[in-house]
Amino acid sequence: MNEQIAVRKNQLRKQLQETIGQLDNSRRERFSREICRHLIEFTSQLGESGLHLFMYWPYRQEVNLIPYMEWAWSRNHIVLLPRTEPQTLEMMLHAVSSENQLVPGPWGLREPSPNLAEWTSLDRLNLILFPGLGFDHAGRRLGYGKGFYDRWWDKYVSYCKERGKKPNAISVAAAFRCQIVDEVPSEKHDTRVSHLWTELGQLF
Repeated sequence: MNEQIAVRKNQLRKQLQETIGQLDNSRRERFSREICRHLIEFTSQLGESGLHLFMYWPYRQEVNLIPYMEWAWSRNHIVLLPRTEPQTLEMMLHAVSSENQLVPGPWGLREPSPNLAEWTSLDRLNLILFPGLGFDHAGRRLGYGKGFYDRWWDKYVSYCKERGKKPNAISVAAAFRCQIVDEVPSEKHDTRVSHLWTELGQLF
């Protein structure tokens, strides 16, 4: 990793954490409902049921995606959530049908129970929802610094190529408008998203 870029990323993380922290709970929940509405409208265009949707359980001050997840369950879409392995810094996907199948994970996140079977048919994914502290208009994403999603994306692309398939899943993100910056410091290995929604609607 470029040391200079790493310093800029950490500075931006601190800045954005402070900015997001200034949102009170009322605005955070109101904005989250709007973002979920936009996501539901977009996903409805992809199919009525049976889609394979890679999401994540919201953490701390992130957009509350639970209404979107509950909508997906009600439409019989397959909701896939990540489970992290702290020793290898890898993620595994598990199909989850209710909040009751989640347990506390090693990073303070709620994750699928390790008793659930790992879901490995990555080429069947229709949509991948990326978390992040910040985004810019070019789709660059500032993560939390562990690189889980960048490594997983490489794994996903390789999996599809090995089977002679294109990685066709749509990469999307949900963020508050205050998380959008002019430019996210980025390196070649950093994954970008192709669609992003804020409470104001689709940014790109």
